[in-house]
Amino acid sequence: MIITSASGSVTSSVVSLQTPPHIEVFNGTNFITNGETIPVNFGSVQPNTNGLTVTFMVTNTGSEALNLEEIEVPADYTLNANYPATIAALSNGTFSVQLNTTNVGVFTGNIYITNNDPTLTSNTFSFAVTGAVTFQAPKIEVLYGTIVVTNGQSNAVNFGSFLQNQTGSNISFTVSNTGDLALDLTNITVPAGYTINTNFSTNIAFGSNGSFSV
Repeated sequence: MIITSASGSVTSSVVSLQTPPHIEVFNGTNFITNGETIPVNFGSVQPNTNGLTVTFMVTNTGSEALNLEEIEVPADYTLNANYPATIAALSNGTFSVQLNTTNVGVFTGNIYITNNDPTLTSNTFSFAVTGAVTFQAPKIEVLYGTIVVTNGQSNAVNFGSFLQNQTGSNISFTVSNTGDLALDLTNITVPAGYTINTNFSTNIAFGSNGSFSV
């Protein structure tokens, strides 16, 4: 800046345009507004598996250092990465959060970032998150020996050819439950000319199997 006085003297000085620290948060390329109520979705996973980890980027658009004093996550979430205590002007840093899978349910809440951005109420930036830990429904799988029989398959299981009144083939099928909940078998029907030879289990626990013969 140059100032000329009435006497004609000239004074020059440099004005520093310092701006306070200002926080911006991103989930990938998605900008998260402060107080965002539409939650970042951690998806749905089965119990005791690896929950989704989401990495958030914190950007400082100010010309003074942004101090991250504390990051709080809801119950059933874990703050994984050591986040930077300070983010320099026009720079960024990251932190990661993981959904825990010990408990079953839908887990919602807010992530709170306490910092020194003077534009924020109580110096806290917050946004919502949600995630679910659920059991997988019972899922049936039928095998003929080691061969998987698909639902509705048109390629018939071959019982062979026999003379009238001759004893026909007896084929055993295995029913497996690959889900997390018990599988109930309410009925098994066979075509005319076939007979179910063994009593089948009406309830197959998760991860288990039963069998029937025709």
